[in-house]
Amino acid sequence: MWTVGASMGAVAARLIAPLEYRTWQAMNNRCHNPSATDYPSYGARGVIVCDRWRNSFENFLADMGMRPQGATLDRFPNNRGNYAPDNCRWATRIEQSRNRAYVKLTMAKAEEIRKLWATGNHAKSELAKMFGVHTSHIHQIIENKMWKT
Repeated sequence: MWTVGASMGAVAARLIAPLEYRTWQAMNNRCHNPSATDYPSYGARGVIVCDRWRNSFENFLADMGMRPQGATLDRFPNNRGNYAPDNCRWATRIEQSRNRAYVKLTMAKAEEIRKLWATGNHAKSELAKMFGVHTSHIHQIIENKMWKT
């Protein structure tokens, strides 16, 4: 497990936080390894890992802390920004899905959809056109399966 140039702290950190270490490795790989499968969506688009985290798992772990169960690394609030302490969080899949560049809805819009639906004056297909989403999304919002209140 010991690697040339690794400090005892780095080795201990990897043993104490293996999930976080794999996350750190994957983040670096997709941003800085042109052979990585995800590189076209990250590194090739200019997304990088900040200098503080690039070569220091200890710094990454100190800034991010242990990963909560069910969470993954998310670039937030700027999902097009770099991996850095001021732009990353541990987030659930639901939180991450709301932080995508193509997301057209917000909680306020979901509430507006529910209010419009409750009037009985709008079909789901009409609401979908109004908000620029698929009818299935409108159904899930109305049923409180998406953008839950």
